[in-house]
Amino acid sequence: MPKKEIMKVLSHLLIMISLIFLFLPVSALAKEKILKRDTNGDGKSDLWEEYDQSEALVSRSRDLNSDGKPDIEETGSEQLQK
Repeated sequence: MPKKEIMKVLSHLLIMISLIFLFLPVSALAKEKILKRDTNGDGKSDLWEEYDQSEALVSRSRDLNSDGKPDIEETGSEQLQK
């Protein structure tokens, strides 16, 4: 194989590897985080807060009747600031 063709193949391979490493960290950081809290001391989670990759609060859910399941969900910046 001529040297010119080898260099072309290697440059394409290098570009592909660079793109993989460029986008790999973005997909790993895209995960959202959910924090669970027991605010009334009964041993069950009754407050769930979901944060995006920039650590901004996305949603908040609350269990009002102590059954361990969310009863209300707040989304949107106006509701979440309360």
